[in-house]
Amino acid sequence: MSANLQAVIAEDYIFNLREEARKGLYARLKQGLYPFKAPIGYLDNGKGAPKTLDPKYAHLIREMFELYASGQHSFRSLHKEMNRRGLRNTKGNPLCMHGIETIMNNPFYTGLIHIKATGQTFNGIHKPIIPTALFRRVQDIKSGKCGKKVSRHNHLYRGLFRCGLCDAPMSPERQKGRVYYRCQTSACDTKTIREDVLEVAIIGQLRTLIIDEDEARKLKLQWKKNQAISNQAEAIQSLELRIADETKRLKRLTDLLIDGVVDNTAFQNRERDGKLRLAELKEELANLPDPATEEANHMKFLELMKSLAELHVLAEPDEKRVIVQNCFSNRTVIEKDVCLEPYNWLREGQLGSSVCVGAHLRDTSRTIIPLLDILHGKQSGQEDDKGPLNRLS
Repeated sequence: MSANLQAVIAEDYIFNLREEARKGLYARLKQGLYPFKAPIGYLDNGKGAPKTLDPKYAHLIREMFELYASGQHSFRSLHKEMNRRGLRNTKGNPLCMHGIETIMNNPFYTGLIHIKATGQTFNGIHKPIIPTALFRRVQDIKSGKCGKKVSRHNHLYRGLFRCGLCDAPMSPERQKGRVYYRCQTSACDTKTIREDVLEVAIIGQLRTLIIDEDEARKLKLQWKKNQAISNQAEAIQSLELRIADETKRLKRLTDLLIDGVVDNTAFQNRERDGKLRLAELKEELANLPDPATEEANHMKFLELMKSLAELHVLAEPDEKRVIVQNCFSNRTVIEKDVCLEPYNWLREGQLGSSVCVGAHLRDTSRTIIPLLDILHGKQSGQEDDKGPLNRLS
């Protein structure tokens, strides 16, 4: 009898202890603190303190997301590359494939805390390693929403050209030391075209888009004429309205859960997606350029428009792919002719219309910014020698 009573008391004590521990953990999570062991890329700082970036591995985590988002890596090739670069697990051992996938699925690196056991998501106060937009792109690639992730052969323009007659992909293949791109429709009049012919056509088209000093001067005058504070104010107002709408949507989602319209699993999945969208909008608002940055972007854009062809010639293979993808919206081959249709921002820049001003710059920034990054990298590498890019800027 006494033993049974002691067992009941002990069981009750354990239950209460577990509940109190859960309350303490939940309180930490509500404060934005992660009360468990820090994931790879972060360091523990004791109880009541947020995780801080690990100077040894944080940059490698960002590189891993960027490499996968480029579409040039599968999990298998990414696993080999990150182990080669020195990324290790918490025990100092090389990462396994499961470890790579765990990192890629963890929104903690964007500033959110997701508890897998309960499905709950909390806003963390730790510093993010990657922007939310990059994390969402990785999730889209993993789910197949962004096309194929990797090709078996690393040909330069793989997946970038289609047949202009039948719309079939131009698939690369190596024959006798040369790379050919072949239409996969046997009855089509478009047969094959060599990679070096594509290269010549791309450089030739880029040269037609280059602006001279007189056109650059006209663009500067037009930018100054069209510069208006309202553009910045409108962008801020638009983002604030979108943030408010997303916040209301999350609140309505909670009401739906309370009313029993959605089950707990659906609520947790939608809540996590909603918080990711909200975080991305807030990042976009925080990163809106000020007038000085806008002016610097104008100057960088002029440098880019003066040196597109030279930039392509000097670029590495992966950078050449970025240039082609971001300069030409339609890339086709019709029999032996290469057809390249520039994006609107390039045509407008050539014609002297208002590119890179206000909302228009924000609409095309995803296209222009990768090219500016390549331009900056090439110029930084040529500071000591008067290469073509330095002479043009």
